[in-house]
Amino acid sequence: MRQWRTTGRLAAVAPPPETPVSVLAGEHTFSSGEALAYHLQSRGRARVVGQRTPGAADLCTPVRLSGHVRALLPEARVRAVTGANWEGTGVVPDLPCEPADALKAATAALTAG
Repeated sequence: MRQWRTTGRLAAVAPPPETPVSVLAGEHTFSSGEALAYHLQSRGRARVVGQRTPGAADLCTPVRLSGHVRALLPEARVRAVTGANWEGTGVVPDLPCEPADALKAATAALTAG
């Protein structure tokens, strides 16, 4: 097992915990973008606005088995503080809306408190 974590003390440069944060997400938000949304949402640090993401959490490597067959082999799995991740289910927005309305909805939610 290999773990990846941020090292060092980032608290000195991070915004205060009471600072409202929104993350825009949708059907074209994959992998690291989903990770940001999921981790901030699961820690109660941000509100996710937009549409459900595709659910691409785990790293899979394509392996060619023949000229017509390719397998996707799992290589790594993300495990968040929830003990789970967003693989296959996606990140579910706290404030669902159409992509064209996401920025306006997020801005309104941030200013409303």
